[in-house]
Amino acid sequence: MWIMGTSKNPHFVMLALPAAAVDIAPRISDRERSLGQLAEIKAGQKSLEDKMDMRFAAIQELMDQRFEFLQPLMLAMIAGVFGLIGFIVWDGYTTLRLIDARLCRIEEVFKH
Repeated sequence: MWIMGTSKNPHFVMLALPAAAVDIAPRISDRERSLGQLAEIKAGQKSLEDKMDMRFAAIQELMDQRFEFLQPLMLAMIAGVFGLIGFIVWDGYTTLRLIDARLCRIEEVFKH
């Protein structure tokens, strides 16, 4: 036991007493209420899963549409790159043929 003095209440007594905890068993109605709440939670979760499935299906459909649009575009880009590489090789060969012809004429001039 403690005795504390303050200006407003000069003799305040504080007692420390042991307290006993008692666990009360739930009644049948509490269990039924808990089962009802659990059923509501499961129904809400099922509804949420259905909404998420519909949302994912919609997103998947949009992605499929975008990839269907991009596939021909990518094929055209790849064909363009190969065409450019082919043009560069052909142009290099054409340029080398012209240089080779010019060198042959210069050799002919110097041989005579």
